[in-house]
Amino acid sequence: MCISKEPASGLSQISCDRFAIGRMEDQFFVVDRGSVTGTIVAERRIGGHRKGGRTVLKMGDEITVGDERSPYIFRFTMTPEA
Repeated sequence: MCISKEPASGLSQISCDRFAIGRMEDQFFVVDRGSVTGTIVAERRIGGHRKGGRTVLKMGDEITVGDERSPYIFRFTMTPEA
């Protein structure tokens, strides 16, 4: 995901490799890749201050990129395998 800063909007930049979603067997997780402001998953902050972090994802979890005021919010869903 790459989002450039819009000068008129004042929105913060979001890097291309800010977070990742991974899978191990039947479990999905999100990894903050050392961002400054962190990533919020289901109202729980992971990472921030360039430390990184990881947490398990559940169906419907919201992933907020940045702080609580961020407009970049995603919902984790998946479709059954065929």
